[in-house]
Amino acid sequence: MTRPCRRSPTKALDTDIEFAEMFLVDKKKGTVLGWTGADSKSSKWNKVAKTTNEAYTTAAHAVISQATGAFAKLFAANPAAPAP
Repeated sequence: MTRPCRRSPTKALDTDIEFAEMFLVDKKKGTVLGWTGADSKSSKWNKVAKTTNEAYTTAAHAVISQATGAFAKLFAANPAAPAP
């Protein structure tokens, strides 16, 4: 029988590392609208990110490190029940 988890992680994993530039791109024309150029009434647009492998890898490692620490704290607070 397992014990219910007394704590659960509710805080988002986030870093201050900037790893991409974000753009709004017109769906029909494929042109960059920028953050202030989109007219939500008349244009359909996609959010597009431009990044590099190095920048994305740095940010991903930072978040993985946070997740590892969060799970370590969760497991320490909720040890496995002994086998019957």
